[in-house]
Amino acid sequence: MAQRNILNSYEELVAYVSEIQDSLDILHEWLSVAPDLDKPETYLDLITQHSSHWALLNLIRHRLNCLTEEHGAIVREEVRTGVCKK
Repeated sequence: MAQRNILNSYEELVAYVSEIQDSLDILHEWLSVAPDLDKPETYLDLITQHSSHWALLNLIRHRLNCLTEEHGAIVREEVRTGVCKK
């Protein structure tokens, strides 16, 4: 694999990891506040925010799966071709 391709791959890795971190920060902020279940509007907030946070979790899972597959393939290819031994 050419050095430029490796660099592009790592740039993509950093971008995905940053996106995952931002998504996890949003979820952490949402989960860190205990809901006041005595207020009726709390239930509405939980319901309306649930779908957007569910989408974030799905995005995180998708990105992690892509990273695992793509970068696992890169490592396997580098090991197979012997580039790592140089």
